[in-house]
Amino acid sequence: MVKNSMNKKQLFSIVTLLFTVLANIAVVILVLWSYRYADLEKTIFFSIFGMMLCFLIVLDIIFFVGYNQKDRALKYITCVLAVLLLVVGGVGSFYVGRVNKAVGNIIENTDGEQYETIRVVIATYDNNSIKELSDLNGKVVGSLNTTGISAASVGREQIEKAGVKVTYKDYNMSGDLYEALVEGDIDAAIFPNTYRSQLLSTDDAYSTYLDKTVDIFTHEEKVKTASSESSKKDLSVDPFTILLIGYAPEPGGGGLTDTIILASVNPGTMQVTMISIPRDSYVPISCYGGARSKINDAGAASKACLMETVGDLLDVEVDFYMEVNFDGLVDIVDALGGIYIDSPVEFVGQSSSSTRGEYSVWVPAGPYIANGEQALAFARERHAMPAGDYDRQIHQQEVIKEIAKGMIELRDVNKALAIMEAAGENFSTNLSLKQLTSVFNYLINATNYTGISQFNMIDIRSSRITGYTYWFYNYSCHLPLWSLYLYNGSIRDNVALLDETLGEYDKIEQSSYFKFFAEYPYDRGPLYYEYYNEAQVPQDMPAYVHRFTDGSYSIADVQSWADAAGVGLNIVYVQEGDPRYVEGAVGLIVDMSAPYGTLASDLGGSLTIWVCGDIPDEDKVPNFVGRPLSEAEGWANANGYSINITVIKEGDNGYDSSKAGTVVEQSVKAGANKKNYNSIDVKYMDKSSKTLSSDIIAKLVPLKSSTNDIKAWCKTYLTDAGQCEFIEVKTNDKKQDGLLVSEPIYGNNDGSEGAYVTSWFRFNVYKYVKNNVDPTPSSSPTPDPSPDPVPTPDPIP
Repeated sequence: MVKNSMNKKQLFSIVTLLFTVLANIAVVILVLWSYRYADLEKTIFFSIFGMMLCFLIVLDIIFFVGYNQKDRALKYITCVLAVLLLVVGGVGSFYVGRVNKAVGNIIENTDGEQYETIRVVIATYDNNSIKELSDLNGKVVGSLNTTGISAASVGREQIEKAGVKVTYKDYNMSGDLYEALVEGDIDAAIFPNTYRSQLLSTDDAYSTYLDKTVDIFTHEEKVKTASSESSKKDLSVDPFTILLIGYAPEPGGGGLTDTIILASVNPGTMQVTMISIPRDSYVPISCYGGARSKINDAGAASKACLMETVGDLLDVEVDFYMEVNFDGLVDIVDALGGIYIDSPVEFVGQSSSSTRGEYSVWVPAGPYIANGEQALAFARERHAMPAGDYDRQIHQQEVIKEIAKGMIELRDVNKALAIMEAAGENFSTNLSLKQLTSVFNYLINATNYTGISQFNMIDIRSSRITGYTYWFYNYSCHLPLWSLYLYNGSIRDNVALLDETLGEYDKIEQSSYFKFFAEYPYDRGPLYYEYYNEAQVPQDMPAYVHRFTDGSYSIADVQSWADAAGVGLNIVYVQEGDPRYVEGAVGLIVDMSAPYGTLASDLGGSLTIWVCGDIPDEDKVPNFVGRPLSEAEGWANANGYSINITVIKEGDNGYDSSKAGTVVEQSVKAGANKKNYNSIDVKYMDKSSKTLSSDIIAKLVPLKSSTNDIKAWCKTYLTDAGQCEFIEVKTNDKKQDGLLVSEPIYGNNDGSEGAYVTSWFRFNVYKYVKNNVDPTPSSSPTPDPSPDPVPTPDPIP
């Protein structure tokens, strides 16, 4: 019994010791893990953790006293306090651990140094001989001629680490680099991992080339960016700028820069100005040596390049960035419980799915508490909006404001943790933890002093840079591409806004006039203009094949384009059962012989389009077989056709007297589309093709045939005796009466040569007249027919 009792006492002492040790560990861990957040509210932090440390010291004292004196009561007190501190320290450490993990995912700033994750791809085009990095040995590899840290520099470093010897070729723009790969000027190219989305965002027609593009190497690396004084700024005092970046996530990480907003913040005046920069802005890219391209090309190179490009554009130092992908935005809004939006229209928008064009999110018109998917669709939609992309930019700023408002006014710890964890997976920034906490501490203290809600204290102004659409032709990939040229006036106005927000008053022109009416709300005027009266850069576009199959072009539209481009247009109608036939697309163009973007000069003189459905009757070539030649000639002349006639005469191979006087064959099939051709060949069976032999003609010997004999000859050998005409020549020689003066003159109404049964004959015949002699007639009287010639009869069957 004594032994058992002693064992229980020892066991209780061991348990008390264990709880005490664990309580010490839990409290120390909690203090150490939480100390990094002390700047949030130092007074509260040190008060709470000072008390916890005091309790811990008291606990340890009680434990040692109770253990030395073997005081059972003190051991019980020690055990209870230890359990309480262990629970507090354990639960606190659990939550702080979650926060630390989320913060670690968010912040890319380490020990005051700024870092960035670079993702690189090495790709080939239609080349089965290069399948991995080692196959590049001795090959030519292209990369962007960029400065600083970028996919190009990281990719080259990986090739060198692999010991592969290559020849490098530099290009100033990503489009030029890809074109060189397609054209075979280089064997492989180093790209940012977002290059596919980057090209497709420029034009979907790139998909034809991307299908043959293979990624043979991918790599991701966290690299240190250039040192900056920004990392030393105290954000509770110093004005600063922060670039807000939104992107669609890609399978390999990162994504194409879709949203670019520069926010300038002045803690002294509590003023924030947000300036939206269109992602298609055609601007000088800083890390490309100032070569112009779309601004999201800078984002593809690196965030450092994008920050520098925006800074050069707006003449300001960009201090920090915050980047969030679409999935993160959805999760953050859902963690907040939704945000307020006010859509001008009802629409079905793009979801957060990585599949392009997945429109499945319904957003109602008017004020609404939107969930994450609806907030994202509202921020991305431009096609349904009255002002298109400009509305989208403003809506993006509105979503950012509402998220900021919800986060600043949070009172629920679980919600705050959920938001941090959602952001931690999809959010990154180069702000240090100290800078983040100093901002929140500033807002907390400002609220304490004023009693006004944090968000209502901030004056947020929304602006944007405007421009005009600019088209240019890419001759390597044979594609027309577009971008947005920014107005210089819009850039100047937004630079002035930045200077005002950041307190650079010496750089801006101050107005000396101010008017205010108490009965009217104050209006500080527009922050931006959509249009500036500036000379626009000329757009010299060659003639190229448009998207004639998108349903917006009629056949007449294509014909007008073809006429203007100087090419022929062939139209083929497809019926049901044909592979090109599309149900419900009757009358629409469903295919064309050349892809979108092909130069008209490369078409070989003509373009063929396929139209769904039957040919309209007015566009069909008639059937001329069995019809008079005059009908074919008349139709050809009316439709601008050239007509080639082959006459089949008696004695020719294939002559058929039953078809004489009609068309017997045509080169263009009856019912074919007349717009596909510009000439037609026909064969005509001559109805006057029976030839009079030389023996028959010889029977008309001058001076030896009488008029009666001639008439008998005409009746015998000609189709109609009326084809013979007699011209009387007066004579006083009675013996010559009725005889021929000379050989007959004959001919054909169609101007052809030869004597046929349908030819006309003219005879000069003596007519005896007593004492009245006419002059001897000409041996070559005019061959023209009489004013009222006898019509040519049909040939004798």
